[in-house]
Amino acid sequence: IWPSVVEQRPECRLYIIGSQPSAELLEAARVFGDSVVVTGYVDDIDSFYDFFGTAVIPLRFGAGIKLKTVSAVLAGKNIVATPIAVEGTLSDDCFYSVSESPDVLAKAMVELATSPGLGHDITIKAREQAGSRYSLDAYARSVSDVYGL
Repeated sequence: IWPSVVEQRPECRLYIIGSQPSAELLEAARVFGDSVVVTGYVDDIDSFYDFFGTAVIPLRFGAGIKLKTVSAVLAGKNIVATPIAVEGTLSDDCFYSVSESPDVLAKAMVELATSPGLGHDITIKAREQAGSRYSLDAYARSVSDVYGL
């Protein structure tokens, strides 16, 4: 995905945030020089949201709600992701692009790099939906319903 993006938008930067990056990932990132930054583990991902407008979440496996996806939604970021990354969170129309296709994901990343405002309405809708679904009030109602309170 990244070679296609950086070919069209060489000023773009990809931050790969996550604990214990593999040696293979670190080596692949070196090929792209300054356009790819591998952070490894970070204490607070929220501190990175000011540096980028799009969260790319290309998960290929996983189960349950992906908190990184919900976190990016609540931060008001455009999201380009695979179906696994959004599974169990919100409807697909709350994300800028959801696809298994590397070409589709790369195209979405380039579109957002070219015109960051494209996904504005989507991010607002996603935050509203996430706020009502994942708020403390929603959690309290859920617990109350389970225990018949």
